[in-house]
Amino acid sequence: MSSLFARLGFNYTDTNSDITPLADDVKKTLDSMPKMLQDWQVNDLSANTANGFFLNPCANVTSNIWNVSNTLVSVTNGLIGTGNLTSLWAQINSTLNDISNNATSNTQAGDFLSHTNRISGVTSFQTSVNENTANLPFYDTALQRGKALMTLIYQTDGIQNNAPIMGNFTSLFVANTLSGFYNTINSYVTTVNNSISVSGGPPPTPYIYTSNLTYNTVNAIATAANSINSTFYTRRTHDEDFFKNSGDLLTDYNRIRNVGSGSSEQYLIKNYIGTDKLNSRLA
Repeated sequence: MSSLFARLGFNYTDTNSDITPLADDVKKTLDSMPKMLQDWQVNDLSANTANGFFLNPCANVTSNIWNVSNTLVSVTNGLIGTGNLTSLWAQINSTLNDISNNATSNTQAGDFLSHTNRISGVTSFQTSVNENTANLPFYDTALQRGKALMTLIYQTDGIQNNAPIMGNFTSLFVANTLSGFYNTINSYVTTVNNSISVSGGPPPTPYIYTSNLTYNTVNAIATAANSINSTFYTRRTHDEDFFKNSGDLLTDYNRIRNVGSGSSEQYLIKNYIGTDKLNSRLA
């Protein structure tokens, strides 16, 4: 038996009969309404366990990439090679810093992790939204906008899939891609470490760290780092832009849908307030 009412903490002796039974017609109306919750939802509400429903499929692999990028940042910092490899190592270090930046949150990995936590429902809009995230997609808000657009897009564009909804969530679909990137870049930690020789020193003479890796190997490391960085950035910004564009489209839809819908409004438009543009539409 449900105990939702018990959660409210009602504790009052009604000596004046202020709390009255429902009238038969009210009960009849309530009985005719569809159930608001499924049984499992009622049970979780009763037990005060209406949480723990969502996980972020990209969380672990993103954290793993973040950590291994931090390791490679320290290994590749100031590393040199023969010919044009010194500049390539510098580019790799810069890209890795963009991904990880020594575990601070303002990074591609950190931003992607926060984004996927929001759109997976792990970070709740109701409890976690702030001035910095109010205009970013969360699971609930993105679903709401997507569902609002489904019928409109189907009617106008003939789109026969759920892209108007799922376009907010594409970052959740790349966990396998990121796992492949992680396996690749993780293997490079040992490769790079084993390639380094140290000369110079002792201080104040600086030590010089030189890698003997070939251009093809170093370029492969650069490609892997760039792919990770690009995937984090591209997928996150796609979802954020899609969410914003969905909101803009719904705003414009609400602005235009009732224009000229009534005879009195059409009279005002045609005789007083309508531009030539609008009058040409309603002619």
